[in-house]
Amino acid sequence: MEDCIFIEQDSSIREKPKFFGEKRKSFSYSTVYTGYAIIWDNDASSLADEKKIFSLYENINRLKSFLKLGQNWNDHDANPFTDELIEKAFNILTSLSYSSEVFPTGRNSIQFEFKKDNEDYLEFEVFDDKILRFSMINGNPIEEELSDSIQINQILTQFYA
Repeated sequence: MEDCIFIEQDSSIREKPKFFGEKRKSFSYSTVYTGYAIIWDNDASSLADEKKIFSLYENINRLKSFLKLGQNWNDHDANPFTDELIEKAFNILTSLSYSSEVFPTGRNSIQFEFKKDNEDYLEFEVFDDKILRFSMINGNPIEEELSDSIQINQILTQFYA
């Protein structure tokens, strides 16, 4: 997210900003997750950028909620998520060039989903020790293990091109 800066702050909780349609020079708020704050200048931003920021805020809070999932959280013997996995997913989430949907999985991973109107589908499944890519593009399935998280934005750029 090029218009955002992430800085460490204290872990105090503030209200969600109400910024849709408002003119602000800048705003900041903490996300409740490990004391990070999002600083954003909307002088050069559009409503689409604001929606991206709001989506990011919601996804960060969603990730934090995964820490509360205990043993057998899905009634199929799923394990709780580690702090390390949540941190890894957080770092990926805050580096994404496109908004995603974020889900916990019973495979002890966190899934990032991307969909297009033409039904093309892309997901990244983040584990403690690996990242898997699954996609269905023009009816062609792809499944592969990625060597690092840097590849995610490259794949996203191709997906949305």
